[in-house]
Amino acid sequence: MALMDIVEIGEVLLSWRFYVGTAVTAALCWLVFTCIPNETVAWVISAPLGIGGLGLSFWWQVRADFGK
Repeated sequence: MALMDIVEIGEVLLSWRFYVGTAVTAALCWLVFTCIPNETVAWVISAPLGIGGLGLSFWWQVRADFGK
C-alpha cells in the first residue's frame, strides 16, 4: 500500500459528509435505545443500523470524492 493511499483514507475520514452520516447514525441508534424498553431488542435493532449507517456515510463520501 502506497503512502498516498493511506493519505486518501485519512482524507475520507476527515470529511464533513462522514461526520454528518456518523451523527445521524448515532442519533438513530440513541432513538432506538430511548424508545425500546428491552435492551436486547434495542441491541438487535441498533447494531445493524449502526454498521449500515457507518457504511453508507463512508460510501457517500467516496462517491462525492470521485464524482460518481
